[in-house]
Amino acid sequence: MVLCLRVHGEKHAGADLEVAEAAWTGWNPKTIQQLKVLYAQLLEKHKPAARFDIKFEGIDATYELRGQKRNFMFTESDAEADGYMAPKNATNAMAIFFPVGFSRSTDGYEAYARILAEMAEFLHANRRR
Repeated sequence: MVLCLRVHGEKHAGADLEVAEAAWTGWNPKTIQQLKVLYAQLLEKHKPAARFDIKFEGIDATYELRGQKRNFMFTESDAEADGYMAPKNATNAMAIFFPVGFSRSTDGYEAYARILAEMAEFLHANRRR
């Protein structure tokens, strides 16, 4: 299982895109839907100072952001074809692209470390064997 944490530099309507996108392979869509629900629960449990949504590939193909429809962008198709997400390299893999604002602030790092650890544990327990 590979879990890659990255930061994107996307803009939306002239401002930094304050949403994360997660590309994945190897799990079934029901597991990813459960992960999305778990993420919402973990936000309530750990209460990070700054919160952001995580949109998941396949679940959130398009989503609304600041009153505009946006297509899911960070599919990692090159990584899925021949990189770290390819079946020859990983049975299960996820890449989470964090908002650029997340990398500029130390607020919430400890809470997000706990959140991401619990998400990784869930994904590991539900990986394809």
